[in-house]
Amino acid sequence: AATRSQQTLCFVVNIQSPFSVSTLFRKKATLKAKDMERRFFILGAIFALLAVILGAFAAHFLSAHLEPGKVSSFDTGVRYQFYHALALFVVALWQKHSTSPLLRWAAWLFVAGILCFSGSIYLLATRAVSGLDVAWLGPVTPIGGLLFILGWALLVWAGLRSGSLESKGEV
Repeated sequence: AATRSQQTLCFVVNIQSPFSVSTLFRKKATLKAKDMERRFFILGAIFALLAVILGAFAAHFLSAHLEPGKVSSFDTGVRYQFYHALALFVVALWQKHSTSPLLRWAAWLFVAGILCFSGSIYLLATRAVSGLDVAWLGPVTPIGGLLFILGWALLVWAGLRSGSLESKGEV
C-alpha cells in the first residue's frame, strides 16, 4: 500500500501507477460500462418477461372481455415491447465491445419507448375492463414510436462510427 505522500505524488506527476489519475478514471469508466451492460441486460429480461406475461394475459383473459380490435391493439403493444426488450439485449452485448455513448442513449430511448408506446396502448386498450379514464394517453403512443425510431437511428449511427472511429481510438 502506498503512503499518502506517494499517492499525492502520483496525482501531481501523473505517473503510470495503480494510484495515478488516469488509471483511476479508466477503472471507474470500466466499472460504469459494466454497470450499464448489466442494467440494460436486466431491463431487457424484465421487459421480455413482462411481454410474455402480458401476452398470456391478452390471450387468456382479455380476449374474453374485450372486442377483437382492442385485443389486437394490446397484442401490438406486447410485440413492440418484446422487440425492444431484445434490442436491449443487443445493446448490452454490444457494450462489451464498444464504449460509444450512442449505445447508452439508444437503450434509454428503447426503455422510454416501451413505457410510452406499449404502456399507453395497454392502458388505452383495457379501458373497458379497468374503468380508467386514460383517453388523454392517445398522443403518448406516437411519441413512444418516435422514441423507438430515434433509438434505432442511434444504433445505426453507432454501427457506422464503430468501424472507423473506435479502431482509431476516437470514440
